Amino acid sequence: MIARSLKVGIISANWGVKCHLPAWRAVEGVEVLAICTSREASARAAAQANAIPRAYWDYRKLVADPDIDVIDVGTRPSLRYHMLKSALAAGKHVYAGVPFAVNAAQAEELVHLADAMGLKGASDAYFEYIPAHREMRRRFERGDIGELFSAALDIQINLFNPPVPDFSYLWFADKANGASSLRNLGSHAITLLTALFGEIREVVGLQTTHLAAWQVPGAGLVRPQVPDTAVALAQFRRGGTATINISWVAAGGVGWRLDVQGSKGRLSAVHAARFPNSDQVKLYAASAELPFGEEIPLSSDFTHAAHVRVDHEFRPLPCYPMALSFHELKRAIEGLGDASPSLSRALHVERVIEAIARSEHSGRWETVPKPDPSVHLK
Repeated sequence: MIARSLKVGIISANWGVKCHLPAWRAVEGVEVLAICTSREASARAAAQANAIPRAYWDYRKLVADPDIDVIDVGTRPSLRYHMLKSALAAGKHVYAGVPFAVNAAQAEELVHLADAMGLKGASDAYFEYIPAHREMRRRFERGDIGELFSAALDIQINLFNPPVPDFSYLWFADKANGASSLRNLGSHAITLLTALFGEIREVVGLQTTHLAAWQVPGAGLVRPQVPDTAVALAQFRRGGTATINISWVAAGGVGWRLDVQGSKGRLSAVHAARFPNSDQVKLYAASAELPFGEEIPLSSDFTHAAHVRVDHEFRPLPCYPMALSFHELKRAIEGLGDASPSLSRALHVERVIEAIARSEHSGRWETVPKPDPSVHLK
C-alpha cells in the first residue's frame, strides 16, 4: 500500500508526453517523477519542456530508481516485454501499452511475474471508460436489452490510405515490431467486448493485407508486412456472439460502431470516421416500440469524475478515459480493488487474437484457452 503520493516514470516522450502525462497529472495523489527515451538529448529536452524532475535514456536505470512506484511503458510492442519484465522484477507496478507483448507466451510470463511479485498492472485499452460505453454497460447489466443475442463491432478507419499527415507510427508496417490492425486496433476493441460481455470461448476469422504499399510523403514507398484488415466471429462463454471487423486502410470508413442486440432491444455506440474518444461517441437505444432508436443523454456521472481533474471534453481526448484507468490502477496499488483492464484480461485478449490467427490457417473454429483460475480477469 502506498501512503504517500504515487511516483510514476514514463517511457516514451511522444504519446507518453502528449496524452499520458496530462492524464497522470489529472489524478490526485500522483506525481510524474521521470521521463525516459532512447537518447539523452530527447530525454533531457522532454523533461525540461514538461517540468519533469528526472530524465533517463536507459530504461534499466529508470526501473532501478528507488523513488518510482509505477512504470508506464509505451514504445513498440516488441520492446515492451523486456521493459515490463524489468520493471516487474524491480518491484514496480506497471501500465502497459496495447498490445503489451508480441505473443501470448510473453504476456502469460508477465502476468505470472506480476502475480508472484504481488504487483498490479493495467492495460492501456481505455475504451471501457468512454462515457457512452460506460452508459452502455450500465444499461446492459441492468437488463434494458435483455439477454445478449449478438454484437457487431467495427473499427473502420484510415491511417495509411493515404497515410495520415504527420503520423509517426510507420513502424506499424514491420512485422517484427508486433503490430497489425488486429493486434493494435483489435486489442482495444476486444478488450471492450470482454468488459461488457465477459470471456470469449472460441473464434473464427481471417486477416488480409489489401494495401500492398503506403506512399508516404517525405518517406517514399513503404511496403507493409502486416495485415491491414481483419474479420472475425466470436462466441462468449456466457452466450451470445460478436462479429469483429477491423481496418486501418478504410478510406471513407464508418469509423467506430458497436451495435448490441438483445432479446428486448438494441444499444448502439457510434462515432463516425474516427477512433473513438470520450466526447464523440454517441449512444442510441432501440426496441420493438421504438425501432429507429433514440439518442441517450449521457449521465454526468460518466462525463465528469470528482477524482480526476479533467472531463470528457479535455484535449487530447483520450486523457479523460485514460485518467480514469490510471485512477483505478492507483486504487488497486492502495489495496482498494483491481486495475481494469488488468494484465490478466490483456492476456485473454492476446489469446483471442492468437486463436483468430490459428483459425486463419485451420479454416475452422478455434478455442481460446481458459484463463488460469487463480488469475482475476477484471
